[in-house]
Amino acid sequence: SLTVEVLKTKRPLLLNEAELQDRYATGRNKVWGTSPKCWLGIPLMLGDHAIGVMAIQDYHNSNAYSRKDEALLELAATQIAIAIERKQAVEALRTAEANYRSIFENATIGIYQSTPQGRFLSVNPVMVRIFGYDSPDDMLNTTVNIEKQYYVDPERRREFMRLMDEQGKVHEF
Repeated sequence: SLTVEVLKTKRPLLLNEAELQDRYATGRNKVWGTSPKCWLGIPLMLGDHAIGVMAIQDYHNSNAYSRKDEALLELAATQIAIAIERKQAVEALRTAEANYRSIFENATIGIYQSTPQGRFLSVNPVMVRIFGYDSPDDMLNTTVNIEKQYYVDPERRREFMRLMDEQGKVHEF
């Protein structure tokens, strides 16, 4: 089909009635329903990948579309492809956040996030149970200094923070 050709070639395709009829006559393309007099298809590109096609057709005028129309439709296709990419990114972020949240909430060990200043940002249910709190909010609201309230040796927190500053990550601490 014309749409498949645009997808495969990743290039715009503008055909008038004579060009369309020639394609139908040679079997290069098939007529699906009423044959248009003019057809214009533009690939929706994300980088080097064609993710779809925008196509318009006219059933009355063989010269309904020009190279100017092609350029205008290419601009629109670029914006639409960007919008699709953003939507996909938002969906991927939602999925990643849901996966993270599931791991965080269902872990069998205590997990927390904290500020460098020593306040919890979030705690998972196991962490709450380990320290005997009624709820995550209760634990978050009563913790003002992780180093002094939870570390047996406050120097360990300082060491952890130093390693984070230097290496950006800490393993098997």
